Amino acid sequence: MTYQVKYNTNDCKHLLELLIYIIDNKQITVDDFIEVTGLSDKIYGTTMKSFNEMLPKLDLNISSFKSTVLKPEEPQNKVIYYYNVDTDPYKYNIDNLTQEELIKYSLVIVYLMLKNEQYVTPITLSRIFPNFNNKTMFYLKENLLDVIADDIEKNKYQSYILVDFD
Repeated sequence: MTYQVKYNTNDCKHLLELLIYIIDNKQITVDDFIEVTGLSDKIYGTTMKSFNEMLPKLDLNISSFKSTVLKPEEPQNKVIYYYNVDTDPYKYNIDNLTQEELIKYSLVIVYLMLKNEQYVTPITLSRIFPNFNNKTMFYLKENLLDVIADDIEKNKYQSYILVDFD
């Protein structure tokens, strides 16, 4: 088995893109997936499987079920994932994650920390994530900014926060 040892991979970004999309839209089809991630339809199933495995591992208040829509005019059946998003979709728990899972879900975890207005600095993140340093933080912040619509700044306590453009 190959273990993920690198932060800020495209897989990390796609998991965050999907989370943000699901919280807003409550369902996703292959067409939505292609539009959101820019990936091909060939990896829709595997990426969605990885995303759906992440939900209970992070103990998010989001549950899912899969449905297949039969359309006679199309050559393939259409798979749709539906999500029940609780009132607090940003609640999470990382206590039972392996080091590999912490790295794989790092962008999602930092995003959830920011949404929960938790203290986010390179030092606090180095206590959570294995082999985390200032360089990792720089690239993590850059990748977050690629995905989210908000900006990230430091507050008076030198903690990163989300700043809404509106």
